Amino acid sequence: MDFTNEQYYKDLIHSYFSNQASEKDVEELQLWIDQSDDNKKQFIEFRRAWMLTSQSSPKGKFNKAKYDE
Repeated sequence: MDFTNEQYYKDLIHSYFSNQASEKDVEELQLWIDQSDDNKKQFIEFRRAWMLTSQSSPKGKFNKAKYDE
């Protein structure tokens, strides 16, 4: 396992929160979180952002063409 590959772990966290992570992925993510306080902080920050964005869903359809230049 390469605990230094930042993008890999961001992708793993995303898979976890979108319920697409395998058992092996979850175990690997847990090991990464437990490895350092910085990893734990990063996971918590990602979780906060995930929770905030999942609670703010737009109402109705967005007319993208209206705002295209």
